[in-house]
Amino acid sequence: MLETAGTRRPPWMINLLAVVLVLVASGVLIVVFHNGPPSRTIMAGLLGVLVLTPVLMRWQTGWLILFALFPVINLIRRAYYLAEIHLNDVSFNDLFVALPDAVALLTVVGFVLSLRVSGKDGYDWGDTMIARPLKLLIGLSLLEIFNPLMGSTIAGLNGFRQFTLYALFYFVTQAAVRSRAQLSVWFKMFLIIGALSGAYGAFQYIFGFPVYDQMWAQMYAVTNQTIGDQMRAFSSFSFTSTFSHYMVVAASAALVALRMKRIGTFTRLLSPFFLVCMLLGLAVTFVRSSYVGLLVAGLVGLVMTGRPSGRWKRLIFVAALSAVLVGVMPHSHGDSDLGLGQQANQTGQLVANRIESLTRPTDVGSMSIRFAAWQQVIHNSTMYPMGAGLGIGASSRFTGNYGLASIGYTESQLFSMLAELGYPGLILYVWVVLAGMLFAMRVHDRLQDPDLRMFAVFSLMVQAGMTVLGLTGGAVLYTLPGSACYWAAMGFVSVLPRIEAEEKAREEKLACAA
Repeated sequence: MLETAGTRRPPWMINLLAVVLVLVASGVLIVVFHNGPPSRTIMAGLLGVLVLTPVLMRWQTGWLILFALFPVINLIRRAYYLAEIHLNDVSFNDLFVALPDAVALLTVVGFVLSLRVSGKDGYDWGDTMIARPLKLLIGLSLLEIFNPLMGSTIAGLNGFRQFTLYALFYFVTQAAVRSRAQLSVWFKMFLIIGALSGAYGAFQYIFGFPVYDQMWAQMYAVTNQTIGDQMRAFSSFSFTSTFSHYMVVAASAALVALRMKRIGTFTRLLSPFFLVCMLLGLAVTFVRSSYVGLLVAGLVGLVMTGRPSGRWKRLIFVAALSAVLVGVMPHSHGDSDLGLGQQANQTGQLVANRIESLTRPTDVGSMSIRFAAWQQVIHNSTMYPMGAGLGIGASSRFTGNYGLASIGYTESQLFSMLAELGYPGLILYVWVVLAGMLFAMRVHDRLQDPDLRMFAVFSLMVQAGMTVLGLTGGAVLYTLPGSACYWAAMGFVSVLPRIEAEEKAREEKLACAA
C-alpha cells in the first residue's frame, strides 16, 4: 500500500489553498448575513468549500465524505428549491448536483498524485484478474468517446464520466482503507444512514410526501414512478430506483452486522432495528429487481457464512429453500387493481402482488418493454459489434438522436454494455464481475479473523446483489450511489489480508515485549 499517501501531508500549496478558501468562505458569510437571505449559488459554493476543503488537504477523507453525501445532498437541494420557488427562479442545473462528482474527482486526483509522488512503491493493485480487465474496460470506454457512431462527443464524455469516475474507486479504496477502524466507520455509515433513509421512505409512503418532496417529484419526473395512483417512496434520494439500490447495500450490511463481534455490542444489538427500517424502505419502493437483488445477497451471505468445508451443504440447503419459496409463491393472471385508498391500507398486499408478478415476467408491461429493447440491442449488435459509443443512452439529451439513444438505454447493465461498448466491452465487464466475486470468496477462505471474514461476505453480498439487480433494474453501475458502492465493495477485499497480517504482527510484538 501507499505508505507515503497515508503519512505525508499534501504539498504546502494545497494546504495554503485550503486556508484561503476557508477565509474567503468566512468573508462571504459576513456579506451574506448583512445583505438578506443567501442565494442557492452562494450556499452551494459555501457547502462546496466545507466539503472540498478536507478532501484537498487529505484525499483519503474524500472516500468517506463521498458516501456520506449521497443520501444528504438531495435533501439540501430540495430545501433550497422550496425556499426559492416563490421567486420562480428554480434551475435544474445547480451546483449542488455536481458536488459528489467533485468530491470523487478530487479523491481520484489525490490518489493519482500520491502514486506519482511515491513512485507506486508498495501499492497493491489488487487481484490481477480484476485489475487488468478493468483497466482495459476503462481504456475501451475512453476510445468509444471517439466512435464515429456517437451522435455527440459530449454524450460520450458524460458516459465515460458516469462509468469511469466511480469504477476507479476499485483502486482508490485499496489505498484509502488502511485499518479495520476505517472500514468499520464506512460500514457503520451504511447502517445508520441506511436506517434513517429507510425510515424516511416508509414515512413518505405511509403518512404522505412533504411539500418539498412533492415539488422535487414534479420537477424530476418522479411522479412517473407510480403504482396505480400511489407514488413510490424515494426517501432522500433522487429517484425511487436509486433509493432501492442503496437499501440493498445497507440491508446487506445490517445482515452481516448480526454476525460480527468486534463491530460493537451497541451496533450489533441495534442491527435488527436497522434492518427493519431498511426492509420497510425497500418494500415501499415496489422495485421488484431490488427485491430479487436483496434476496440473492441474503442467500449468498447464508451460503458463505461459516466454515468453507460446509459450503456445499449450505448451498444445497439454500437451493432447496429457494425451490420451496418459488413453489409456494401464489400465482395469478393479472396485477391487482388496487385504488389509491386501498393501496394506502394494503401495502403488504401490493408488495405481495409485485413479488408474485415475478413468476410471469412476460405478462408485466414494463418487462415487455425491456424484452423489446433487448431484442433490438441484439439485432443492432450484428451491425455494431464494437458498440455505438459509451454514453449513447444519454446522447438524445444533447443531439436529439432518439433513434440511436433507444438502443443504449436498456434497463439492463449487460445489454447496456453490449449496446454501448459492443462485445469486447460485454466480455470484459462479465469477466470483471465474475472475477470480483471469485476473489472475494478466495480471500474469505484465507482469513482467520471472523469479523474480517464477514467484511468479505459483505463485499460478496453487495457484488452479487447489485449484479443481479442490474440484469433488469437499469444500468446500476452507471448510476449513483449503486456504482460507487459496488466498486468500493469490490476494492476493499484485497485490503483485508494485509489488515489481518498487520494486527497479528502487532499482537506478536506485544506478546514478545511482555
